[in-house]
Order: sequence, then structure tokens, then C-alpha cells
Amino acid sequence: YVLKNRLLSMNAPCEKIIGCDEPFTLDKDGIFRLSMLIAEFNPKLVIIDPLFSYTGRINLDRDNDIRSVTDELKRLAEKHNCTI
Repeated sequence: YVLKNRLLSMNAPCEKIIGCDEPFTLDKDGIFRLSMLIAEFNPKLVIIDPLFSYTGRINLDRDNDIRSVTDELKRLAEKHNCTI
């Protein structure tokens, strides 16, 4: 509700903006679902905000836990030739 109004006020091309309102986490299943959405819409830019709200129960103080999510997103971006 807030985001669309802000986009409209800036004359953004809202017909080119897709929002995913299904809750998901960036685990194996969530990455797969995100990959399917990216394949369907072929975006150039994917925004996940705030990123760490979608990480599930990983320990944000451990680099290896964070990399388990960010490395998957990197591979996904490379596979679909987009920026995440």
C-alpha cells in the first residue's frame, strides 16, 4: 500500500513492477520458488527488502550462515542474468 503510492508519486512505470506477496524464506524451497518467479517474469532487478527478514532462523552473527543465503542468491542472479 505504501510502496505503490510512492512509486506512483514518482511516475514510476508500475506496469513493469511485480510484487510477490507470498511469504517465503530463503531456504532451499524458497530459493526454488524465487527462481521460478524470476524465470516467469525475467526481471533485470530483484529487490528483497529487508533481506534478513527472509533468512529464517540463521545466525546473523556467523559469516558462514549468512554466506549460505547470499551465495545462493549470487548463483540465482548469475543463472537468470539479473541483479539481486
